[in-house]
Order: sequence, then structure tokens, then C-alpha cells
Amino acid sequence: MLKVHPNHKETPVNRATLLPRRTVLAALASSLLVAAAPAAFAQAAWPSGPLKLILGFAPGGAGDVTARLMAQKYSAALGQPVVVENKPGANSTIAATAAAKSAPDGNTLYMGTSTDLTVAPTVMGHQIQYNVERDFTPLGGLVTAPNMLVVPANSPFNSVADLVRHAKANPNTLNFASFGGITTSYLAAELLKNQGGVEMTHVPFKGSALAITELLAGRIDLFFDTVASSAPHVKAGKLKALAVTSATRSQLVPDVPTMREQGFPSFVFGSTIGMLIPSGTPAPIAQRLQAETAKIMAMPDVRARFVELGMIPVALGPKEYSDFIRAEAARTAKLIQDNKLKFE
Repeated sequence: MLKVHPNHKETPVNRATLLPRRTVLAALASSLLVAAAPAAFAQAAWPSGPLKLILGFAPGGAGDVTARLMAQKYSAALGQPVVVENKPGANSTIAATAAAKSAPDGNTLYMGTSTDLTVAPTVMGHQIQYNVERDFTPLGGLVTAPNMLVVPANSPFNSVADLVRHAKANPNTLNFASFGGITTSYLAAELLKNQGGVEMTHVPFKGSALAITELLAGRIDLFFDTVASSAPHVKAGKLKALAVTSATRSQLVPDVPTMREQGFPSFVFGSTIGMLIPSGTPAPIAQRLQAETAKIMAMPDVRARFVELGMIPVALGPKEYSDFIRAEAARTAKLIQDNKLKFE
């Protein structure tokens, strides 16, 4: 029989400390698992509801058509609705600001263009409330959309030379539309003014569709629209196309000469459209969206649709698109400086 020494006093610590120590360790391990579970579950569950795709143009134009095509494809890939949110105005910077300030949870997509990603930061500087490199993570570049110089069907101008000749003889009697004060549409018209040595009056709109309405009504004299938006009206005989701003003729309107062909050798211009998300979006979600963007741009029906719209598919990867934005901003700044362009 075990005998207890008469001087021995059993203290609670001897036995009590062992059990709680095991219990604490077990509880700690359990708490770590519990803490990690929601994050893992949330990540695995994404997307758990509708996503939104923001763009800076009004419904009806080429940008809107592009956004809705991408939204449809993202929805099919992710198994959730993707709602298009049109936020036109302020040269697309309202939309860019809204996207930049959205929660980085993977539920906000942004369709950016050269206007809001390269021209606005170059011209407006600290006036805008976002920084492209700081606030956005690129998913990929989609297409390049060249401009097309269009006039009403009953216009007396049949070439760029006709237009320039009239504008030189009658300063400020012609007006021109644009998507806004610092958009690629406006920049193209300013290039024409500078390189052609003419003066014209600017009338800004919040999107291509609104400008086209006024052009068709004869209240606007000329417009550097996207090929995608104007081509149907040109083919229907409602508008007359004088030139495209791409390096080569457009497949959609092959009979329309380039600005280069008409005596403007350095006049090559357009807008590149791409997809981005707010910076800080979890890496697994960003990588999934980048992969889905690449898959969408590899789809034959998507590429064919873009060509039908007068666009040139580019399918740039995330790094390529990021590098392009940086290089295009530098090119835009030089273009503005070399041509002494003014902005409203």
C-alpha cells in the first residue's frame, strides 16, 4: 500500500496545473482553426452574390456594348450576375473614382479606357481622386478602338482636305463633338486643329450616343467617334466617314482612308480598353479574374464581335497591360507637349 509522508501536503497546483495546460493548448488550437475558418470559407465561397462592372460611358455607345459583352461572359464563368453600372461624366473620372473607392472584395470590376487611365492623369493631375498605379490592379487589356472622323450625310465635305480648306477660310464656323473635354475624341480633334492650322468650336457630350444624335440632326458639323459606334450609321448612309485614325484601314470600313493617307503622317490615335479591379483585392480572387479575362479574350466569338464593332483585339496580360498604361501616359504627355494642345 502506498503510504503518504506525514509532512506531505498535497497542493491543488500539483494536479490542477496539468489539466488546464492541456486544456489551454487544445483550446488555443481550436480557436486558431475557428479563426481561420471564416477567411477560408469566404475565399472558397467567392463569388457569393452579384458583381458590378463600372464604366464611364452612357448606354448605347461602343464602350457600353463592350462592357455588356464582358459582363455576360464573366457571369457565365463565375456563376453570378454581373450588373453593368454606367457612370458617365467628367471624362470618365467619376466612374474611375467610384471603382477605385469600392471595397477590394472581388465584387467590383472596372472597364477603363485611355481617357481615364492615361489622358486624365496627365492633364488633370491632382484634380482627380485616384492614382492608377496605386488604386487599380489590371486584369488585362481587351481592345484598341480607333477613331473615325464623321460628318452628316448632307455635309459638303468629302475629304479631310475639304474640311480643312473650309475651316481655314471660315475660322470658328464649324463645331465638333467629343465624349468630353479631355477624352481621346477631343484629343483627336485638337490634333486636327493643330496639324491642320484651323479653329473650330468644341461641344462636349457625355458619350458617343448623345453626340451621334446631334450629328444626325445636323446640329454638329464633325465628330471623331469610335469606328464601332459610327460604322452602322455610315453603312446606312446616315453619316459620311472622312477618315480613320488607325495606322491602317479598318476591316469594318475598308473604303475609308486613314488620316495618314490624307496628308497627316503622324496622326495615329485611338483608345485602348481594359479591365481592372480595386487594389487590395485578395490575390486568389485577382488571379481568378485575370485568368477568366484571358479565357474570355481567347474566345473566337468574342474576338469576332470586337472586330465587327470596328475594334482591334489586343488581349494583353496583366503585366503587359500595366506596362502599356505607363507607356501610353508618357506618349500622351509628349503628344500634348509637342502639339501644344489645350484642354477645357
